[in-house]
Amino acid sequence: MSKINVSFIGCGGIGQVHLAALAKCAAEARVAWTIDARESAASEAAKTYGALHYSVDYKDALGPDTDAVVLSVPTHLHSEIAAAVLDAGKELFCEKPIARSMKQAETIREACRRASTHAMLGFVRRYDAEWLAIRTALQSGAIGGPVVWNDIVSFEGPVPSWYGQDDLGGGPFMDGAIHTFDFALYTFGPAKRVFCQGRTMKTGNTAIDTGTALVKFASGDELVMGWSWGLAKGCAGARVFEFLGPEGIISWPSGVGAPPSPGAAEGDLDMRSFTVDHGVSKEQIAYPADALQRGYDRQMAEFLAMVRGEVQPRANEDDGVEALRVSLAVIESGSCGCRNSEPPAGASASSPLAVCCAAVPLPLPSRKATSESSATPLAGVTNVRTADADRLPTASAETTR
Repeated sequence: MSKINVSFIGCGGIGQVHLAALAKCAAEARVAWTIDARESAASEAAKTYGALHYSVDYKDALGPDTDAVVLSVPTHLHSEIAAAVLDAGKELFCEKPIARSMKQAETIREACRRASTHAMLGFVRRYDAEWLAIRTALQSGAIGGPVVWNDIVSFEGPVPSWYGQDDLGGGPFMDGAIHTFDFALYTFGPAKRVFCQGRTMKTGNTAIDTGTALVKFASGDELVMGWSWGLAKGCAGARVFEFLGPEGIISWPSGVGAPPSPGAAEGDLDMRSFTVDHGVSKEQIAYPADALQRGYDRQMAEFLAMVRGEVQPRANEDDGVEALRVSLAVIESGSCGCRNSEPPAGASASSPLAVCCAAVPLPLPSRKATSESSATPLAGVTNVRTADADRLPTASAETTR
């Protein structure tokens, strides 16, 4: 079977991650074009990964020498390029978020319909053995339910300035939290209502870069987020990542991202673990320390399988739209500036607290449950106690969406 010719549009940070993942699939695929607005980046990527060609114009990668495209450009550029790729008859992997606006996202979805195909979305946490083990534990009732997922992170934010611009990257509740929104939808099912108090702290940013958000799901589960990409350079706050349920908690006692425990023998995986704590008993669930990197590798392998027509994408354009819908609602709520959220002038300390009216309802999606499979346990992964991405179920078992 001939090798799949994959072209990469965008050779920056995440583009490099995807290029490295494809390099591990050299027996079945090769790099056709490397495209970047910076010619030096395109040429360097071509040299490093053995691309046949490089260019600064994405249209050069839409010819007969390309079978599939990996799109890793700034979010506001996705719509035009993704539609062109699909209209040219190429298979598409599109990094998250699917687009900056719903109108742009619908442009991509319409292009998929015209091409009678799906785009694959870069929701890598759906391939991450750590997060999949959490999902399995939650869906098996390890801590009961409904649950509250607490996720708090704060630092200076990504270096490229476009991430913090409202019309380009949308800030943390668009670019970063989209992973969390998608995985929550994948695990809990459709979102019902969101609320956010947001602000812009960092000079030069135009997007909300700091805020607290609450997402309520039709299942009764809740996601509580306190995120900031607005701190001074070199500053970082405490990391909180935990799940609270009526029968226990899931937590990382040593801290999220704590140093791994070395394998017992040469060749053994370095491992990390999280704890399912029932108060009277505790259970450690192990996963590979490099679970996220393995997730990127597995994601790329599945994209190639999709190009060959063997599987449907685990996350497609519809999932991208649903995650974007939550993100946009959070940003809308956080941008409300509602005066009802502030005490009235002259109010005393004993006056009733004001209630902000900025909670945004999310009508349930009309398509069959944002992932019909998302509210059911992973096939073949019941009661997982050691999570290894290579032993988790393949996309074909769960991804006909």
